[in-house]
Amino acid sequence: MPTHTHTRFSDDIGNTRHITSTEPVSDPAHATTFINLPGSEPGVDPKRDSDEYAHITADCRVDVIDYSRDKVANQVLDNQGIISLLTQNGRSRPSWAKVRWINIKGIDWAVIRTLSLTYGLHPLALEDVLHSRDYRSK
Repeated sequence: MPTHTHTRFSDDIGNTRHITSTEPVSDPAHATTFINLPGSEPGVDPKRDSDEYAHITADCRVDVIDYSRDKVANQVLDNQGIISLLTQNGRSRPSWAKVRWINIKGIDWAVIRTLSLTYGLHPLALEDVLHSRDYRSK
């Protein structure tokens, strides 16, 4: 099991610092961790054009369920499908639907970023999802 973790963090003016730790890493593919500098805004800002999370990719299965008291419609989408749906339609749903439930199986930065920009997810909630070590559902 690898024992070195490389941590990189940047301040608001582009200075990057690197730290190496000797804590065990259970998954070398996810060994890079990103943290904010002291005094910077906490959480993950999806509006910032950044490659910090570009390494988080997966083929996701996305269930989009629109429902009301009398009707239910279910769509099963992949990464590009949900990104296209949210980019084209935004938060809109069918006029008959009272609720839209979106279930995402897998973590992909492009999908999470698009979802966050569309629905205004809180930066700390994004940080929890992206920094989760066990990748359990949130």
